[in-house]
Amino acid sequence: MKTIVSTFIEQKITDIRSGSSEDCVDSCGYGFAWRRKGILGHLSKEIGDLVELSDPEHSLISGRYSECAKHDIQSFDAERYLLDFLDPEESLQHSIGEKFDLKLDVNADDRKRLKDFPKKKLPTLSKEEHYRVALSLIDLWESVKQAVIACVRRSLCYPLYRNWDLSMKVLMDTKTIVQEGRSALLHVLSTIHGIFIDSGEFRYLFNDLFVTDYCIWIQFVEEEILETLQNELAVVEVFKSDLGLDLEELELEGKMAALEVKQNVELDSDDEPE
Repeated sequence: MKTIVSTFIEQKITDIRSGSSEDCVDSCGYGFAWRRKGILGHLSKEIGDLVELSDPEHSLISGRYSECAKHDIQSFDAERYLLDFLDPEESLQHSIGEKFDLKLDVNADDRKRLKDFPKKKLPTLSKEEHYRVALSLIDLWESVKQAVIACVRRSLCYPLYRNWDLSMKVLMDTKTIVQEGRSALLHVLSTIHGIFIDSGEFRYLFNDLFVTDYCIWIQFVEEEILETLQNELAVVEVFKSDLGLDLEELELEGKMAALEVKQNVELDSDDEPE
């Protein structure tokens, strides 16, 4: 089994048993491998809207995918999407066309951060659970395609820029990172960990619940699991019709409306006296 042992030195040992069930998935569990309970409920007043589930302690894992999809579809802003579709800002166009050239090696900052991670034992997982952990941080995805559809849909509902071409660019970059393998994924996870530490508003909870454990897990998970993820993600395709947002119809209506406005402007200019 391939590991990155040089990143795991002089670790602090802490008790991580509180709020977790080591080897049993609760029907309403969350966090890494869905083993955590009681944490979000205890902090619900402090964290505000950080977690979109109204009652995370009683949210059934089995229903989260459909509830998440329903929430995203209701949150979709057609006018906002059309704005980025018909009149993309220069910075958006630049992002879409930018070449992926990030260095993905584990660096000194990663090693320093990982050295301070708690030394902990991850829950015992079956092969199927390892596969599902590889698919997502949150929901119990059944397939790579399902995970990708959900992520692309959310990318068109919440970020600063909501553009299909940008979402496809991010998907391609994600495929590149995953294909680079274990070290690249560890570097990205470590970088995310650092961002959550510095971003405030209780976002460090995402590290406590997910990212720290993922940084440990990615170093020791069997190569077969990573290869399965790489192979399935490499060939997955997602189409606008998969998202349930009626994007194709919306774009057509937007183009027709923009054309009508343009024609009216041209007619008005023709009517002006010379």
